[in-house]
Amino acid sequence: MKRFLRWLGRLLTPGPGWVTLLTLLSAAGLTLTFAEGMQRTPLGVISFALSAWTLAMLAATAVRGLPRLFRRVEARPLAGRLIHDEYFRVRTALGVTFAINAAYALYRIAAAVVYSSFWHGALGVYYLLLSVGRIYLTRRMSPALPHTYAAELKVLRATGVYLLVLNLSLIAIAWQIVEEGHIYEYPGHLIYAAAAFCVYALTMALVNTARYRHFDSPLLAAAQSIATTTALVSLFSLETALLSRFGRNAVLDRNVIAVTALLICLLTVFQSVFIFVRSWVKLRRLHR
Repeated sequence: MKRFLRWLGRLLTPGPGWVTLLTLLSAAGLTLTFAEGMQRTPLGVISFALSAWTLAMLAATAVRGLPRLFRRVEARPLAGRLIHDEYFRVRTALGVTFAINAAYALYRIAAAVVYSSFWHGALGVYYLLLSVGRIYLTRRMSPALPHTYAAELKVLRATGVYLLVLNLSLIAIAWQIVEEGHIYEYPGHLIYAAAAFCVYALTMALVNTARYRHFDSPLLAAAQSIATTTALVSLFSLETALLSRFGRNAVLDRNVIAVTALLICLLTVFQSVFIFVRSWVKLRRLHR
């Protein structure tokens, strides 16, 4: 068995020269096969088999070289700090996320001006205020500030209050949309932007949940709360965008928006109250 595994390893990692040569041959063979419509000929079968083998070799070579590449990247001062310093990594991620969210917020505000839309403007301001919350967390994660557990709990409590005020205003916005009984028009490019931002926000929320669940850090919990709120509101925004373009039944569309708005508002308000109460209770226990 060991001899077979050694033979298989040599077969999959023959060296960079062979890998390069076989990659070029596979590319040439597939190009000729598809260009001449020779998929069912012996040349086509050989090209497919060779390309599959080459792909396996490329994957094995990449996996084998990953530890060496990781060590080289880790040796870089900035990369090493990003890998090992949790707070620095979160600060960097918050900075990048702030730039993306602020750009999208300004984009929605510009759309509100161009299309005279209260909904686009309200969402743009909402996303902009969420970006302000990220700036606050980024500043609180500065190495110059104390990172005691009590200090982080105070940041989490302040984040809960801030999100609660924002989400109460979101309820007022959603109520006005449902009460007016119509869906705001979305141009094509804005639908694509809403979909892209929704995918990004959901991905970041899921990644942060998986990344921070093992850390008992109120600062990281505050960052996760903002990411989750952004993802939930982006889902609501995407739904209104899709119904504005593809909806056919005005009454049904209005009911769907009303139910979604209710669920999103309840979830965001519950999360705000939860992190506030949680931080407040823990602070009381610390000061006893």
